[in-house]
Amino acid sequence: MVGVRFMYVLLLVYGDVEAKFLPADTGLPEQEHHTVRCFGNIIRSNFHKERSVLISVPEVCDHQYKSTNSVATSTIYCKVTDFLFASIHSYEKYPMLVIGPAFNGTFKNILHSEKVTVFNIILGKGDEGTVFSAFKSDLDRLSHLPIWNARGRFIVMSLNSDLPQVSIVAEERKLIRSVLGELWEKDVVNAVVLANSIDRNTSTATMDIHTWFPFTEDHCRGPVDKTVILDQCVINSASQFVKNVKLFPEKMSNFHGCELRASTFLHEPFTISKKKGDSNVTQYSEGIEISVLQTIANKLNFSVKYLPEPKRKANKYYSLYDEVSSNQSDVGFGSVPHLVHGIDKRDHTVGYVKETVKWFGPPAQPSPRWKGLVLIFTPLLWLLVLIVYLIASLIIWLLANVNRTVTEHVSYKNALLCFLQTFSVTLGEAVFVRPHTWYLRLFFVVWVYYCLLINTAYQSSLISVLTRPQFEPAVDTVEKLLKSDMAYGYVAPLKPWFRRTDEPAYKKVIKNGIECSTLDACLKRIVASQHFAVCGGGLHVLYLSYRKKYGYSGGPKFIPFKDEYASYLASMFFRPGSPFLESFNRIIYGLVEYGMVEKFWEDIKRRHIGDVDEDGNNDEDEDAEGDGSDVVVLTLDHLQGAFILLLLGLAFGLLMFILEILSFILRKYLLCRLTNPSVREIKTRSLVNYKRHVIHKTYLSRVNSVNQYLAK
Repeated sequence: MVGVRFMYVLLLVYGDVEAKFLPADTGLPEQEHHTVRCFGNIIRSNFHKERSVLISVPEVCDHQYKSTNSVATSTIYCKVTDFLFASIHSYEKYPMLVIGPAFNGTFKNILHSEKVTVFNIILGKGDEGTVFSAFKSDLDRLSHLPIWNARGRFIVMSLNSDLPQVSIVAEERKLIRSVLGELWEKDVVNAVVLANSIDRNTSTATMDIHTWFPFTEDHCRGPVDKTVILDQCVINSASQFVKNVKLFPEKMSNFHGCELRASTFLHEPFTISKKKGDSNVTQYSEGIEISVLQTIANKLNFSVKYLPEPKRKANKYYSLYDEVSSNQSDVGFGSVPHLVHGIDKRDHTVGYVKETVKWFGPPAQPSPRWKGLVLIFTPLLWLLVLIVYLIASLIIWLLANVNRTVTEHVSYKNALLCFLQTFSVTLGEAVFVRPHTWYLRLFFVVWVYYCLLINTAYQSSLISVLTRPQFEPAVDTVEKLLKSDMAYGYVAPLKPWFRRTDEPAYKKVIKNGIECSTLDACLKRIVASQHFAVCGGGLHVLYLSYRKKYGYSGGPKFIPFKDEYASYLASMFFRPGSPFLESFNRIIYGLVEYGMVEKFWEDIKRRHIGDVDEDGNNDEDEDAEGDGSDVVVLTLDHLQGAFILLLLGLAFGLLMFILEILSFILRKYLLCRLTNPSVREIKTRSLVNYKRHVIHKTYLSRVNSVNQYLAK
């Protein structure tokens, strides 16, 4: 009922009249009366729950049946159309739309109407040439209406009893072939033509139902040189069918080996090509969409002819759109999204494989091996260990000095020595002297147990860090990309997508980003600099990252970010009203439900790039260093961090040794000469061992001897 609200139509309703009780006394000639009844039986037996029926008539009668000079608007013609409208509406009470030349501009302003599912075109009066010319004009007018639906069901009939009746041989009716041929030019396949005829054997008047199959064993597409009579309606009181067959059979289920033209271009992994031969036509060997199309071709029994790849380097989609729209090609594909602005310009199949728009950047760079000794613990944990060490050392020093009556060892009472003692325990070394007081011993045991746990945790993770490479933090989100100093770019087709979004991040991308001439140029820049990011198709760029062209020898040079900008389902597309759409959709639904499309992608990954998920993680690289084994042989490369730390310690010790020698020389030859001899009484100290501790004792005789030596 939706379509009726927007149209100025002639709508005649006989809601209380059932078809089988239509009055026989209508004042119509017998032939016209039975013609309408046959048409009504077609409506009743072949159309169920249709949304609307459109009837195209040569002229529209008014209610007074005014006498005119036109034979088209004669009283008989108007009565026939009235009876036809009543017959159609009485069966299922369809919303019925009537259109004629007088309504040429009525439906052009309808933008949101439903497509009509049943078209009934009534031919006008006159000879065959005049009738076909009028039909061609009416069909052209209908095809430009918003409610036009080339995949609807079309019934063409004539109320012209003046046309000569012919025999049952279909080739003898030129008008029928011309009508069906003109419908095929408008991509109409589900069409029948009702024509009066006489059975040669019984001399019985019948109404033959003609149709045409565009793909058969002896011809492909056209021209319409032979029609098929599906059934006959006997002109009698019951107006019954002879065969009661389906009048709108499936005509696109078997193409009998005919050829379909396809437009696409190299877009891995959706279309993967072989090497070009002498011609400029690319031969496609495999690919996700190539496999889908080949499966459809095997099911529908047709062969595929691939047209030459578009010559333009960028925006190749537009070349595919032009080829399909101009009828140079039957179907186009190449990871094509179904966009809003493409509605009514192209007919897309259902989506069958998910493609995303993602950012790709260089992978995380490996950290130096020496950092592995530090990166075992996080910075926060290292800070916590340092704080605990300082607090524990302070507590030990305080406990050693809290009781003056008990003489504790000097290594605990001296602050510097206490910190050194605590640090030695942290490194797993033994202390010089154990504590004497019970409370200091108790805390010392707790500190030793704490250090044991920390050392065990550190050493248990040390082997894993040394054998498995560590990486620097990677730029793997758009937020990190915009905050970093890394340059970024995008290809031209994505620029309209970024402009339509309201996200501030992509406003910044358009402002500061680099527009690459081709995706290949951006990817080569990533490989060369390892400091660049680009936005592109998820599966497409992921597949390219494992190609030798982009230096895969040491792993992929660019990996996808964690977040994605957009996603869509890739689909094939046809020109509007293409008869191939429903057949393709039926098979694609099965492929998606059975998981065959996903299997096509998994097969390509196994043959070309190994076991890789959509985040770019390659399972083959996990055990690369061990060659698939759990045993890892440690080399100098693994232990270079320990050796570097050892060299730093030796260098620091050597430096301190040299500084001590220099200090001694300066004290002997410079400082002692510049100062007063009375001040040169350097205290010479010796160690005296007692039972509980060590003291330093100064001998003045030694001081005097040193002074005498320096005086010389």
